[in-house]
Amino acid sequence: MKLLRDHPIPLFIACIALILTLAVLNFPGNRTIDMSLTATEYRLDAPDYAVEHVVTIRGRDTRNLLGKGRFQGTVSVSGLEETDTAQSIVLTFGESLKKEGRVSTMDAEGFVSPGGGAFGPVFLNRNYSKFVWILANEVHETGASYGGGSARFLISGPADWEEAFAMAAKLTRGSFWEPLFSE
Repeated sequence: MKLLRDHPIPLFIACIALILTLAVLNFPGNRTIDMSLTATEYRLDAPDYAVEHVVTIRGRDTRNLLGKGRFQGTVSVSGLEETDTAQSIVLTFGESLKKEGRVSTMDAEGFVSPGGGAFGPVFLNRNYSKFVWILANEVHETGASYGGGSARFLISGPADWEEAFAMAAKLTRGSFWEPLFSE
């Protein structure tokens, strides 16, 4: 009691700091994502290749303010054979917004398995309006292959190679995929 009487302001500040730290670190946000936006598919081995698609993302985002958490819902990409219908996925995000969302597929019973088929790692901003999504070069029964000189990627926004490449470089900065978009 004497400590509280003698030092009320520092104790009050320490309690507020503790509450804020817990809020940032432990309490995930809970947002509904329901959006459709234009995105363009590019291939690294064919800079003139640019195909616009409509990407529809629906689900729940439960990341905390540091970016750790997950998205669970569906994604569909018009005009891409393997993703024309809504795919149930789970995106798991690490400690930082600089790291990619790891994609897992989810079956009808809710079982989550690693790998997202046609969808590889995704890098996106907090409101899902800007993203770069690495797409599979090939999808096999045992998995998929991504990256390399024939890498495909999907990026939000209309077709402009230089702008898309610059945004992909910015969104992947500090990740394993950064060299793919460095010149």
